Amino acid sequence: MKRTVVLSLLVIVFAGGCRTTLEPEKPTESYLPWNKEPEASFIQIPVNLEISTIENLVNKNLNGVLFENPSIKTGDESTIALKVWKAGRIRLAMKGNTLEWEMPLKINAQTRMRIGIGSLGFTDTRDLNGELSLKFKTLLEITPDWSIKTKSTPVGYTWIKEPSLTAAGREFPITLLANIILNNAQGSLAQSLDESIQQNLSLRKEADMLWQKLQDPVKIYDHPEVWLILKPEEAYAVQPMATKGVLQWKAALKARIEASVGSRPVLSSLTPLKKINLQIPQAPYSFLFARISANLDSLASTAMHYLKNEKFSSGGRSVVIKELRLFGSEGKLVAETRVEGSINGKLYFTGKPYYNPETRQVSLQDFDFELKTRNLLHKSAAWLLQSTIKKQVAQRLRFDLDSQIEALQQGIDQWTENFEPAEGIKIKGKVENLEPDAIHIAHYALIIYLKASGNIEIISRPIATAK
Repeated sequence: MKRTVVLSLLVIVFAGGCRTTLEPEKPTESYLPWNKEPEASFIQIPVNLEISTIENLVNKNLNGVLFENPSIKTGDESTIALKVWKAGRIRLAMKGNTLEWEMPLKINAQTRMRIGIGSLGFTDTRDLNGELSLKFKTLLEITPDWSIKTKSTPVGYTWIKEPSLTAAGREFPITLLANIILNNAQGSLAQSLDESIQQNLSLRKEADMLWQKLQDPVKIYDHPEVWLILKPEEAYAVQPMATKGVLQWKAALKARIEASVGSRPVLSSLTPLKKINLQIPQAPYSFLFARISANLDSLASTAMHYLKNEKFSSGGRSVVIKELRLFGSEGKLVAETRVEGSINGKLYFTGKPYYNPETRQVSLQDFDFELKTRNLLHKSAAWLLQSTIKKQVAQRLRFDLDSQIEALQQGIDQWTENFEPAEGIKIKGKVENLEPDAIHIAHYALIIYLKASGNIEIISRPIATAK
């Protein structure tokens, strides 16, 4: 009995004496700064407005008495009280960036004429009614501050219904009446045209609304949640031109487009509306950048689910992994493991994250024992270098992107097909080939940046319309 107890004690002592405690120097935890900005995209904004819409706006706002002057001097002791009404629909055509108007007007001129000489003369009042069509040209121009600048000028007139007036054998000349109307009314009517266009085609107001609205984070997919942010930086446009009854205005945005998987992004500030650069760069493509974030603690926990208590053996000796932690060091990902068994202590592995397009997985390239750990193992536990521990840990430290890339692509497709950030505004286009562009090891996560290219347009129309 005593012999058995002694032998047991010797085995325990011998076994304890064979265990090795390993404490290699821990790699310095560090994270490289990330300065790479997403490439800028150029998003086309074609605005097509039917000329009839502008015509409707003007007709809606110009009604009733358009001009009135109760006392116009004619130069021969006669006066005219003149009223001008809109007599019918104002017609509009456009060539290039010039609007051409025909404005039918009804005229009532109450004439007070001095007839006779001296004390033998008298004053006679007569009504004169007629209709004419005034013609105007309006130069339309967009300014860098998003204003619509117009300059209307008269270019002639034609009588629709010629007036006639005879009093005491004296004929009141029609040409004089026309000159009076043109000299006194056309400037005011031209100004009314300009004001009507500028007030109802509020370009700056609509541009500012769209600019701010586009910066709101948009959820483009539900499970998992995918959010998209568009950050406008510059605005471009050329002067509007008319073709076949349609006013065409070509504009564009320079913006950075990013999508991310996870919770709703928090914006630090909104970019204010920028002035228009009156020349559009030749940049047909749009780029969209996406971001997938994999929490390092979650990755370690998932790997430990498979590695926990798995025995790694060689030459009759073995260890099991009890803990796993991931952190960054000099651009590499470090796997810190705590092991127990024939060796007690810590082992450090390093590898560089890379994306395998065939498997759509992020894994660790050149994964191996960290140099100081390897050197220490050579001296005290070389058998562990021959075990499968390195291979098994590497296999478990893989991040499958397939489902998240698919969710991103579906969300982006929905955004380019159905998204309307505001009334009268719609996103259209096609973005394809979403693939990882870079991988960054951050303090808390492995961040995978993806890039796609395509064509994106913002289809817009002015909100102001008239029936």
